[in-house]
Amino acid sequence: MAAGAGDHLMLARLGLVDQRQDTIAGPTCFLHENPVSTFAFAAGLDVLYSGAGKRLSYWSVETCTRQKELKLEGEVSSVSLSPDCTVLASGGSDKKVTLWSVPDGKKVASLQMDDTVNATVFSADGEMLAAAGTARTVRVWRDWREGGTAMEIRHGTTVSSLAFSKDGALLASGGLDSCVRDAVLCVAFSALVPREGVYRVAAGDRDGCVSMWELQQPPPSESTPRTRGDSLKATLAFELPHDGAVFTLDVSHDGEWLASGGADQFISLWNIGLGDEAGRKLWEAPGDDDVKAIRFSRDSTVIGVATGEYVRLLSIVHDDDLVLLKPHFSEEAQRAVSLPLLHAAKEGELRMVDNLLSQGQVDVNFANQHGDTALILSCWYGHKWIASRLLDHRAAVDLANCDGNTALNAAAYRGNDELVRILLANGATVDVPDKMTGKTALVKAAYVGHEPSAIILLENGANVNHADSQGYTALAFATSFNHEYMQQVLLEAGADPNVQDEYGITPLIHAAARGLFESVLLLLQVGANAAIVDCEGRTAADYAESAGFEDIVHALQQAEAELNSANQAAREAQRGSGGVHGMPKLNISFGGGAVTPRTGVRMTPRVPGAAAVAQRMTPRVPQGFPPSHLSGAEVAESPPLSAEKLMSVHMDAFAYLTKKLVQLSVLLEQDTIAEDTRYPTF
Repeated sequence: MAAGAGDHLMLARLGLVDQRQDTIAGPTCFLHENPVSTFAFAAGLDVLYSGAGKRLSYWSVETCTRQKELKLEGEVSSVSLSPDCTVLASGGSDKKVTLWSVPDGKKVASLQMDDTVNATVFSADGEMLAAAGTARTVRVWRDWREGGTAMEIRHGTTVSSLAFSKDGALLASGGLDSCVRDAVLCVAFSALVPREGVYRVAAGDRDGCVSMWELQQPPPSESTPRTRGDSLKATLAFELPHDGAVFTLDVSHDGEWLASGGADQFISLWNIGLGDEAGRKLWEAPGDDDVKAIRFSRDSTVIGVATGEYVRLLSIVHDDDLVLLKPHFSEEAQRAVSLPLLHAAKEGELRMVDNLLSQGQVDVNFANQHGDTALILSCWYGHKWIASRLLDHRAAVDLANCDGNTALNAAAYRGNDELVRILLANGATVDVPDKMTGKTALVKAAYVGHEPSAIILLENGANVNHADSQGYTALAFATSFNHEYMQQVLLEAGADPNVQDEYGITPLIHAAARGLFESVLLLLQVGANAAIVDCEGRTAADYAESAGFEDIVHALQQAEAELNSANQAAREAQRGSGGVHGMPKLNISFGGGAVTPRTGVRMTPRVPGAAAVAQRMTPRVPQGFPPSHLSGAEVAESPPLSAEKLMSVHMDAFAYLTKKLVQLSVLLEQDTIAEDTRYPTF
């Protein structure tokens, strides 16, 4: 029982357990009592308005539940939302256009028509409202809010669709008069135009074709000035073939894409831009019935499709040079669907990962509350085959968790050189400092002493002299932890042995203070300066002498003497040639504050953090809390804690500390969990 509870606690801590087991998750779908004829999106993709039978419904996109239902006198054929999202216009067999306020659903006005209304549309600026249907007349209201007199435009036969150009200068109507090719069932303007004065309009017909036309007025002249009602010159740009009548189409708000559907029961996405790819089918998804309505969301990230009694949403996914249509999930539904992928990636269940990915519904980049994706988890736990499978399914290789760690950082810290190589081969950025400590993958590899990973990172251009937020380089960590071969690898790659951290400590000082004789000799051989002093004015020899490492003291004194001799010769040469003489001053600022002198028999290098705590956060220590245990100095008493100081902690730091508190509470309550307690603190 204890072990079982521990497993559940750990999964909950990692965000892998759905606490609401009774929730049935699935793609975003809205089920109606009658076939859906029309729908429209709100601006923020939070509400969908649909017409089915004699009902007009308001739906919550997040929960897929009906929020409001309005009963009409006739069947609904068309709904349109005003550009400011305050008024919804509906039309149908009741022979009128009804205006409803949003979101309360109160009737604002009714505009009388002569027969069934098939189409309603607002102009882009919201100033005009047009409606048409079986009465062979298009009516346009300029003062539709007041219900004024409409301008009438005669049509040869029943009108099935209307569309305004972006500037409101043109109104396109499609009907059964076969003026273009066959009966036009749907029309839409594109916002993209090849040049000024040219309009692009798409028309879908009963013969199974979408035609893209370029419309241009003849230029005016002195003898024939431009007047209202001048004819337009129409040029066919390209055609998009379908296998059945095209009932509906829509153009994305940037004019780049066209979505269409109809009797072939397929949802097609097309490139209709101005480039060479115009007219190319980007994606096709099968439906389960005739497609009666199709709409882009306002931000063109989602397509809504009405088939039968359902309205389903499809997400537009960019995948390198591909554009895909995938089932849309609300945030809660996506979490419930994708959590099993995180669990399988953590546990190394390759078959489960394959099964989930093959279904095509999981978000391969879904992250838990710590920001960890399946790829990061698989790299942390060393599951290379799962990581490869995720990358094959286009997992984002450089996504970082809340600590700022990428999958490459995780693999390098865990010392998995195979995963490091796989990630780099898939385009991982080699140097990504985390948010908490500023360590890159190379610094993390040096920290744990994993030379194969470091070699691969260096071969791929890792910055060998990158310093973390405390000024520690990979060489400093390798020296401090006595990773001898790692030191050689880094120095061979050009690591600077004289880089000082924020307290002036060099790798040579670390080696001398710890009695690492071989490291001292190695660093001196590659040019380490034994005369460099830290923020207290101490050299490497001073630290070695305080610890009683006489052999190191002798080696350092000899190196310092040779350096002084070389400097003296250089000064004399400069003096003889009239050049500038004298030793250059070190222009180094340590910590930004006063440093307390130390006394004692044996000294160790200062640990960064004591003087810099007022300026930046050290790992796991919030701003405003001097960590006296990190330094050998006598630190002044901490100032009184106040609410202002608590609120001044940066949000990133606050999130990090909150996560640590959760981890600590888990350990206190359940001590049977041991293996995972290190995660994700790297």
